Amino acid sequence: MFRSKKYNIVFLALTLGVPFSIFKIIGGRVIVREFGIFGYFLICVGIIDLLLNLCRSFQAYGIFSGKVSYCFFSTIGNIFSKEEFFLGIDTLFSFFIVVIFLWSNLITKLTSTENFFWVSAVTVNVLAVGFTQLWCAYHLRD
Repeated sequence: MFRSKKYNIVFLALTLGVPFSIFKIIGGRVIVREFGIFGYFLICVGIIDLLLNLCRSFQAYGIFSGKVSYCFFSTIGNIFSKEEFFLGIDTLFSFFIVVIFLWSNLITKLTSTENFFWVSAVTVNVLAVGFTQLWCAYHLRD
């Protein structure tokens, strides 16, 4: 999207990766409170994803080197040389969490702090899609 690859990496990490991490962490917390143990898996994956996205952002600025994926699932995808496919699975999984929370009314189970972070993550994520569309329309016009 941006002319500089490092800006693209940081933009994607902060506007997609971090919000997806928040959905997983908060979703896991609510599931633990309401249903039990499965939520811990979501919390762990969310924390791993958050750390990977922050590392990926730092890596873009040369703070450290090495291969860092955006998320837990794409890291697994590297094993099978299918990182992009598994990144797509992660995206679908993250949106699936949001949809489940909306349609099952689990969204009402969020604490005020969780609600603040959830709404912030949705806001950043949705606005980033709009910004990306405008940027592409302007810069990639015929």
